[in-house]
Amino acid sequence: MDLLRPLESLAVSAQERLGEARFYYVLLGLLVLSGFLPLLIPGIPQGHDLYYHFSRLEAMTTGLRQGTFPVLINAGALGGYGYASGLFYPDFLLYPVALLALSGLGTVVAYKLFLVAVGLACAYSAQVAVWRIGGSRFGGFAAGILYAWSSYFAVDVLVRSAVGEFTVFPFLPWIFLGLYEIIHGNPRRFLPLALGFTGLVLTHNLSLLIMAMVTALMLAFHAAALLRAPGRVAGVVAAAALTVALGAFYLAPLVEQLTTTRFIVSSVAKGDIAARAVPLTRLFLELPYMKMEHWIPSGIGVILIIVLFQRCRLTSGGTGPERYRDALLVGGVVTLLAATNFLPWEGMFRALAVLQFPWRFYLPATAFLALGGGLTLAALTAGDPARERRWLGILLVGCGAAWWLNTGYIYAAKMHEGNMFKRFVPGAKQEASGLCYLPVGSDPFLYQTRGDEVKTNPALSVTLTRPCQGEVQVQFRDNASGATLELPLFYYRGYQARLTTAAGQTRILPARPSAHYLTEVVLPDDVPAGSIAVRYRGTGLRRLAGWFSLATLLALAAAAVWRRQRRRPCRSMQ
Repeated sequence: MDLLRPLESLAVSAQERLGEARFYYVLLGLLVLSGFLPLLIPGIPQGHDLYYHFSRLEAMTTGLRQGTFPVLINAGALGGYGYASGLFYPDFLLYPVALLALSGLGTVVAYKLFLVAVGLACAYSAQVAVWRIGGSRFGGFAAGILYAWSSYFAVDVLVRSAVGEFTVFPFLPWIFLGLYEIIHGNPRRFLPLALGFTGLVLTHNLSLLIMAMVTALMLAFHAAALLRAPGRVAGVVAAAALTVALGAFYLAPLVEQLTTTRFIVSSVAKGDIAARAVPLTRLFLELPYMKMEHWIPSGIGVILIIVLFQRCRLTSGGTGPERYRDALLVGGVVTLLAATNFLPWEGMFRALAVLQFPWRFYLPATAFLALGGGLTLAALTAGDPARERRWLGILLVGCGAAWWLNTGYIYAAKMHEGNMFKRFVPGAKQEASGLCYLPVGSDPFLYQTRGDEVKTNPALSVTLTRPCQGEVQVQFRDNASGATLELPLFYYRGYQARLTTAAGQTRILPARPSAHYLTEVVLPDDVPAGSIAVRYRGTGLRRLAGWFSLATLLALAAAAVWRRQRRRPCRSMQ
């Protein structure tokens, strides 16, 4: 009995009613939505990083409720000493989630809607990219389902709850589409490359680093073609410049912080990264692995490997899309091997230990193989409806196995453990993401012994209050010699103190790091009594970079409108 025949018959009927283009768009959307049906179960599985990201969301929601934007400091973290999540972990795409939570939906429901939106964006970005490269509706659908129902996307979304990394997924196809235009197409169409990398800037630092390396290798692989046409090199430069300009509001403050203060970033580079490489025998199977010394994700998925080997059935005519398809497949194999000890992680690649886990290369490998696989199936089916229906059934079974094995496992395991996340309860140390990005030399748990206290030198009579999240107010008196106040706030460049004297006069006082790397303010010796209000205002560079990014965005929008107007056909005067 042919188990795929009922699926083929159903596909024929639906395609006749909807037409080819609409059929594949609708089918892809319905499949992605069906994959998120478990979200209807109350709560969400307690993934590896879920608590930290909900800490970020709660801080953003509270900040927006109190009129703070952007929310750069998680003021409630670490006993109120604060953690600069918004400075070091891009928050831009999480603001819609915070706004939904603020509207009354609740953070968990808003987060679930965010997961669905990312899943749909992931699928459709891959579909559109492959359709624009290869011109095949079926190839685009194949890439979309291979990508959105991939094993690693399922792991990132539900097992790891790696918000930054899984939000990267929708942007990678645009990067590969932009690279195609620069290498084989029209280099003036560099905008997808720039927008894809801007998306990475605003989602996840480590994925940005990985994709910068991968893109550099792709460009080096096609160096001969680039050097023969200087306009293609100019397209790369223009895309890079536009990415920096659009992302300056995040990148400039990040660089400013890292170059003026030493942070505990190096802690993530300790340990043996090679020990976390994926064994070759575990690269493919989507089975969740347990009882291992170091946790590794499920394999990348058998269906991706099956589609990869279909390339052996094709002959190449040497066209741009065909050559780019082969480059994508080669890139998939290379980045997949990079997740193993194929690379000398214990040797020269030890410098990349900041990546923490070699299996982060599953991210580009999944994108490479999904997009290259879509182009491969487009060539293999060659527009033949019978072949397309046959492969549609294979994809539903193969991709469904990758998605549902991971989704079913995590839901069954967490429900059995009674470990479903239903609401955020502050106070756990995971609020500070492994304590990275605290100043070097600081005591991350100082708040546990010191508490909410202001240290003064010389001794003063002070009273500390927190009128709203993110602001500390200190009333003082008997200041005769310019006392120093050490506040219960971890120091980040950009804190500002507003002094109000007993007579009602105000002035701004600079803040600096103390010996304990807390925020310190020196009182003027001519103000015996008054109060100071301390909160994070950001630096002048951050504000300047924000205006620069906004101006770039407006200029880009104006250019798009102007170009559209030029393309519109002129109407004759009546």
